[in-house]
Amino acid sequence: MLGSSGKGRPTTPFGKRQQPLTTARPRPRRQKCNMSSQPLVDAYAAELRETLQFVGLAPNALASTLETVALLHDIGKPRENKDRTTIHPLTGKTVPRRHPVVGAVAALELVPESDDSRGLIASLVAKHSTGWSWYRNWTKSGQQPSDKAWNRLDQSIEHSRDGVGLLLLALFKMADIDGHDDLSDVVWFVQRANRGALSRWKMTLPLPTVETLGELQRAAFEGRGMS
Repeated sequence: MLGSSGKGRPTTPFGKRQQPLTTARPRPRRQKCNMSSQPLVDAYAAELRETLQFVGLAPNALASTLETVALLHDIGKPRENKDRTTIHPLTGKTVPRRHPVVGAVAALELVPESDDSRGLIASLVAKHSTGWSWYRNWTKSGQQPSDKAWNRLDQSIEHSRDGVGLLLLALFKMADIDGHDDLSDVVWFVQRANRGALSRWKMTLPLPTVETLGELQRAAFEGRGMS
């Protein structure tokens, strides 16, 4: 059981709701499932499940948390206004009114206080675009995030155990690919997280092929999940 306490910090025992791991943001697709890819999906699912169990995360409960993040992470887009400021709901700092911050406010309003993953959900919503921002900065300047930046990102999501917050964010980035033609930022983020911070904490996230990611989403849409 994971847990944390303190002002603005998430509390996440991961033990209540049960949902398939691959149910994050599916959308209808015209193409049929490529059954020839099913062995790849099953192999990746087994590897991912083993990783989560090694870290101490329950896949089904974690899936429910990430599913909620998937539903809420872009909810702030209609009210985004980068020229205005707002108070960050988790840090109390004055920040530009970008959609991840607005989304975190909405998450805290919409997720019941009785849900022990409420703080974690809000934290992941608040940080979900960080990987894209880092990738864009890297493509423009070649500058890599520092070790301190990776540590701060991890701690801002889940501070009770090193690496868990970053692992969850990387996992969500792999789920949040619906409608994305280019997955370069996803691959970049997961690879660098694995090579750096996650490897230091002896937890690395298996990175599937693009084909396997697509099949995982189709499996979710068709209700097949990860067998």
